[in-house]
Amino acid sequence: MSLGVAVIVGALASSIAWSALGIRDFQTAFGFAAATGVVGLSMVVAGLLRRRSGFLAFVAIALTLVTVLLLTGRAFDTSLFDGLPSFTFSF
Repeated sequence: MSLGVAVIVGALASSIAWSALGIRDFQTAFGFAAATGVVGLSMVVAGLLRRRSGFLAFVAIALTLVTVLLLTGRAFDTSLFDGLPSFTFSF
């Protein structure tokens, strides 16, 4: 349930960032950061309810890494295999 809320909040935050002039270039990173915040808050709630949150910790780390990569402008290169056609994409 918390992942669904994170997706919704991330999409809403991204659309709000798109309409703001100052952060329009970082709308995707803003959405991922908002989703990371929701996952972090759900981890705190799970801890207060004495539940385990190992999978949520994994998701939070993955979202944080994606957010950092989006903010630094790194491109992902998939040309690791010589026999396959190579392409690059960035966010």
